[in-house]
Amino acid sequence: MAKPNPTVPESTDETTTPESPAKPLKQQSRAIQARWAAEHATEESLREHFQTIPLDRGLALLGQMRHNCELAGQILNGRINVPEDQRCETCKKTYDSLVKSGMRDWFLNQPYYDKEDRSIIRVRHFCSSACISHYNNRTQGIRGVADRGMVPSDNPKLHPRQTHPAQTELAKKG
Repeated sequence: MAKPNPTVPESTDETTTPESPAKPLKQQSRAIQARWAAEHATEESLREHFQTIPLDRGLALLGQMRHNCELAGQILNGRINVPEDQRCETCKKTYDSLVKSGMRDWFLNQPYYDKEDRSIIRVRHFCSSACISHYNNRTQGIRGVADRGMVPSDNPKLHPRQTHPAQTELAKKG
């Protein structure tokens, strides 16, 4: 019996051996890999390709590429906002712990556009008004101060609670 040559690797490809039939999943995987390899082409080869193909075929290909991009965006948007991955923006409480504590849903869901790509919509989640206030303090420098309103000592001449005769008397003194 002859020993196998160690310098020649044995074929592990199941689709090319004569004793096993071609497997559709393996072929589909190869087709996907080939397509992605083609999509990763350099910008120069992409320019060359679109300059050489017939115009009607190029426009059809461009339409298909746009459709694929839109479909990919929808899939990614769906994956971004999965409840299992949701956390409070401030305290990092998970959605599961929020539901276990008796809340039915988030106190606030705040959608916003992704900085890099406006077609991607992300969502900030907040579990309470305290978390919203803390987030605003951190990002905008807002401090919550209760408004005491205008009191007569602030500006007695223009205070709205003074009666008309009192205002005229103050105006005479000034």
